[in-house]
Amino acid sequence: MERMLKRAGMAASVALLTIAGVLGSTLVAQADTLQDTIGDTVADALVLEAGSQATASAGIRVIGNAAQQDPDPGCNIDAGESALVLDVITPTGITATPDPLSITACGTDFPVVFKAGANAVSGTVTVVVTSSPAGGGTYVNHVSIPITVTQPPPANTKPTVSVQGVIAGTYEIGSVPAATCAVSDTEDGPSSFPAAISGTLVHGLGTQTATCDHTDTGGLAADTATVTYTVGDTGLPTISHVLSPANANANGWYRTNVGVAFTCADSGSGIQSCGPDTVLSEGADQSYTGTATDWAGNSTLDTVSNVDIDTTIPEITSSLTPGDGPNPHGWYRAAVVIDFECTDDLSGIESCTGDTTIGQGGPVSSTGTATDRAGNTAEATVTGIRVDTSAPEITATLTPGDGPNSNGWYNKPVHVGFTCNDALSGIDTCEGDVDLGEGENLSATGTATDLAGNVTEREVSDIDIDLTAPDVAFSGAFGSAYSFGDVPPAPSCTADDELSGLVSPCVVSGYGTGVGEHTLTATATDRAGNVATQTLHYTVLAWNLAGFFNPVDMGGVWNTVKNGSTVPLKFEVFSGATELTSTAAIDRFTVVSTACPGASAATDPIEFTTTGATALRYDATAGQFVQNWATPKKAGTCVVVTMTTDDGSSIAAKFILK
Repeated sequence: MERMLKRAGMAASVALLTIAGVLGSTLVAQADTLQDTIGDTVADALVLEAGSQATASAGIRVIGNAAQQDPDPGCNIDAGESALVLDVITPTGITATPDPLSITACGTDFPVVFKAGANAVSGTVTVVVTSSPAGGGTYVNHVSIPITVTQPPPANTKPTVSVQGVIAGTYEIGSVPAATCAVSDTEDGPSSFPAAISGTLVHGLGTQTATCDHTDTGGLAADTATVTYTVGDTGLPTISHVLSPANANANGWYRTNVGVAFTCADSGSGIQSCGPDTVLSEGADQSYTGTATDWAGNSTLDTVSNVDIDTTIPEITSSLTPGDGPNPHGWYRAAVVIDFECTDDLSGIESCTGDTTIGQGGPVSSTGTATDRAGNTAEATVTGIRVDTSAPEITATLTPGDGPNSNGWYNKPVHVGFTCNDALSGIDTCEGDVDLGEGENLSATGTATDLAGNVTEREVSDIDIDLTAPDVAFSGAFGSAYSFGDVPPAPSCTADDELSGLVSPCVVSGYGTGVGEHTLTATATDRAGNVATQTLHYTVLAWNLAGFFNPVDMGGVWNTVKNGSTVPLKFEVFSGATELTSTAAIDRFTVVSTACPGASAATDPIEFTTTGATALRYDATAGQFVQNWATPKKAGTCVVVTMTTDDGSSIAAKFILK
């Protein structure tokens, strides 16, 4: 920064430097010219702390200024002249060194060091600079150097801190008080806060340290305070037990293994070990002790005593009377008494089943039960005891089962089968089955034996059997073939039976005179129902028919005739080689309406009789029968005319009536 300095004369002048937030004061110097400039090196305000040893400096110099028409273009300080002396006038509490300041050359910075005393006032200050060079004169140009005075921080006392609530020693687990920090500070006043706790507790046990640290608002830290203490556990744990099953029976005995389960608790460090649990097995007056131990090593005992356990079932045996046992089939024929005996080596017998008697029956089982004082049970079962004192049943069955006929005779071999039954032990053997052959007054005996050895017999008598059919034969001769109308009368027969005798004379059946095959049967039946037959076969031959002859066409040809006209139906009949000429051989003529070729028509069979000129006759000259048939007066219809002889033979022709 540059400030102007003008010389007014040889008298002394005063330079005023104002430092007051507004930079407007000037430094006034006296010299031999009025056109030179005083400058300084201060760019910003100098800062001083009141009462501090710290200083701040500014450089001051004189610069020639010919531009302002100074007659001395070089410098206001000429060779041989005295130094330019500047008096630096400072406000109260501000000192400047050097003071006064001697300027001996132009263009050179001469330093001034400022210092604020303890009495320096904060804020704005004023500095007055006066010069007294040789020859006199006063500088009226000013240069100002701003100085800002600050106050030192106020005084601060180091605080103190202490641990409150806990002391060095031992505390019972769960009863450790809260540790706090108490602060004493002259400037900030008293305060407190929770202490920092360090140290790891295992199961709540161990050593801990409460630590207090504090720094006041002025930045001063108190000395660290600590208290170390121990957490212990002197309380005993608790232990109890339960049994499974919980209670013995009324006799004080268990019949299963007994589980002992311990429950432990500790309100302090907690349970480290409990029990251990166990299972008590068989034995009398047993005891067991469990231990509860906490993590501090404190222990409590719990003893289970007087435990009686019997897990073994008692023994039970049986014996039977009679002692020789059943027969080979496993059956007795008398009542059986079962005796049970019971023993137990530990708790003793509480109850035992008494004797049991088994009468009729089987198979029968009987169970005895032994119960010891612990409640264990054992059973002994006697099985398969079978007693049968009753005789078996036996019945006879004759086959065939419908019995003899009404004459008291069988005509087949008779099987006498015996059926044996025993409702209890069952049948061992059933004997006596027999097949009876021919004979009178026959008998059979069966025997039933059951598995217990009981026996029953049954006899069947008065059995008559005739297996032989009677002898039978035809009387006289009879041929094998006859023409219809030539069959002779039926022959007779004879018969005989030597054992049961004939129930009736023999008879002949099957006789017939109709056309076809015939069989004559001679039958004889004896009193046993045996039937004897003899057969004879013969044939009744049908007649041979020829025709119709011309003018009627045969062979399925439709004959067309005028309705109402008469048509001669001509034909011949032969019995074997003999031609028949009697009209009595002709049974009938029939006319039946039928569907015409290519059309449908209802049928109306009409049987007509020949009368008058249309009568059936035999023409001996022509050697044939003639029937003059008067056709129906029904134009547009069709009929079939059929001639049938007495033996059932027939011929037919087809007609269309126009």
